[in-house]
Amino acid sequence: MRYLFFISLIIAFTSCGNSNKTVNSEDTETINGYRYEKGSDEAFTGTVKFKNGTTKEYKDGKVISRTIYHENGQPASTKYKDENGRYYKKVEYDKSGNKIDEKVYE
Repeated sequence: MRYLFFISLIIAFTSCGNSNKTVNSEDTETINGYRYEKGSDEAFTGTVKFKNGTTKEYKDGKVISRTIYHENGQPASTKYKDENGRYYKKVEYDKSGNKIDEKVYE
């Protein structure tokens, strides 16, 4: 019985790996307001890198956060969106990657 429990846990954890996927923006497309990986019928979940250096996190094809980076590759700021598509929080970082400010929007 214990083996069945451990096998179930392993299957559950390995099936959740798609959210860590990172792709370049040119490998994706937006259709009806949702982001898709080209050639896929499923709305994208993961990170999209853009040519201007920003990244956007997507869940089920919708943006949930956007990050802008310093020239040294450390994050400069991240804005988070709610389920209605409105930004609700912004976090700013110094050039070393340390958080220096956090604003929550009402």
